[in-house]
Amino acid sequence: IGLCKYTLSSLAVQDCINQQDGMPNWAVYSVGTNSTTVFGGTISGAGLIDKSSFTWSENWENDFGQSGNAVVEIIGNIAYIGINGFGVLRYDLSTNQWMTPYTLDNVLDNGNEDVSGLVADIRPNHLWIGGGDGFQLINVTSGQEVYDIERNSNLYTGTSEPYQMIIHNNVMYYRSDNSDSIGRIDVANFSQMTLLDAGPEVNENGGVIYGLGLVGDILI
Repeated sequence: IGLCKYTLSSLAVQDCINQQDGMPNWAVYSVGTNSTTVFGGTISGAGLIDKSSFTWSENWENDFGQSGNAVVEIIGNIAYIGINGFGVLRYDLSTNQWMTPYTLDNVLDNGNEDVSGLVADIRPNHLWIGGGDGFQLINVTSGQEVYDIERNSNLYTGTSEPYQMIIHNNVMYYRSDNSDSIGRIDVANFSQMTLLDAGPEVNENGGVIYGLGLVGDILI
């Protein structure tokens, strides 16, 4: 149904913006925000929505075919858009200019061009990129890799590439395909944490997690 705005106290839907309003696709897979704009990532690009009026304003179209995700993260004035099979596009919101993307040619490890998740780190101006090879922590000021967690590392407890990465209280949470468990990493100390098994909490052992979200201190 698009990108929707909820009232947290009642969980009632206030309004939704979708393809009929101008969004590039009906299915929104990720959401990013800054002080003025909500960015909805779809398989066909990112739709920009004015936060104050909650109206669609423009699209950043995907010229690389349907990416399957188009994850979005905002750090400072820069929007980072993960395009599966290409890498991470970068857009300067203050100058309305595209910047040099992160690709296999400069930053990304082989496999991480298949971007599955992005999240700002606890350290200022640092970005976690998740993909087919695992995790990379990038200093977005220098453009250099700071830390690397391969999928065969004992720090990585997921069963596939990481999706819907969330950081809260120095812990990064992520989900995997075909799993009812949530992976965790202590990103302050780069140390392993045990999986959270969500299945038993809803009496659904062997189920599959399709989405993660955070409201206050509650992981949903």
